[in-house]
Amino acid sequence: MMHAISAHPSAYCTEHRIFGPHRDEVLDEGAHHPRLRITLDVFADAHARHLNLDPTGYAIPAARDRVIGALAERLFELDRELSGKPIVIDKVTPYLGTGERVFAHLRLFFPRAPVVRLVRDGRDVAVSGVHHWLNKRVEGSAFGAGPDGRDELIRSGRGGVLDRLFTDDEIEAWAQMWGEPCRAADGQATIMFERLVAFPDEEFARLLEALRIPASDKDVRACLEAARFEHLSGGRARGEQDPTGHVRSGEPGEWRRWFTRRDGEVFESIAGDQLAELGYGERGWAAALPEKLTQPA
Repeated sequence: MMHAISAHPSAYCTEHRIFGPHRDEVLDEGAHHPRLRITLDVFADAHARHLNLDPTGYAIPAARDRVIGALAERLFELDRELSGKPIVIDKVTPYLGTGERVFAHLRLFFPRAPVVRLVRDGRDVAVSGVHHWLNKRVEGSAFGAGPDGRDELIRSGRGGVLDRLFTDDEIEAWAQMWGEPCRAADGQATIMFERLVAFPDEEFARLLEALRIPASDKDVRACLEAARFEHLSGGRARGEQDPTGHVRSGEPGEWRRWFTRRDGEVFESIAGDQLAELGYGERGWAAALPEKLTQPA
């Protein structure tokens, strides 16, 4: 979506991750040194403690909000200056446990800004996420180590016997990471990934309309062409996987190859209502899943 929106002659899409209390370090694909991921929210809170406005600390929350507001405003001014475009869209991906605060702050600091909820089947999000985390590591964390043999099997792309892709902790985390922002953004205009794949022109035009970005049919087609899977993946067709690539498969419904019954039961217990409400199937879908995976390739 970021590539597609930024291909519009009047719009630029970025990802500032301004809100939410989150800080960690992660080793990206192919990197040798960890990258600090820190929200502006956390930075402003730390910065406000050095302003010396009130030795008792009572002024810190108000000062923090002023710092956040000033820095956020300047960030978007800078985006417009550097991109040369009048409309700036911020892609927001709340970290686990921060969804409610993120959307509360969106309403506080940007009350007139349109908000669109982008949704993909949470089970596909989990599968994609665990593949990505095999190519990354949170500094000092075992998250991503997973069941024996999983890392080598997936990286090789050769397939083989694997009893389970997820650990219980991982499937719980992905269900929460998907469900929380979905619930926090409930009531906003919603664009579904699966409908976007099936009806790209219609759905992308709806997205631009919801974001108040004027666009002709020609603009819509140009944006979609710029963000084709084949372009972003370096030439692979949709569904043709690269297990080590950031753009991996792009195929809806792939979770069916990777979920065991245990995975489905855990995911459904946490986010089953959200899946059903969004039209991804009625409760009880986990019962039809296999006990173990069979030769994923």
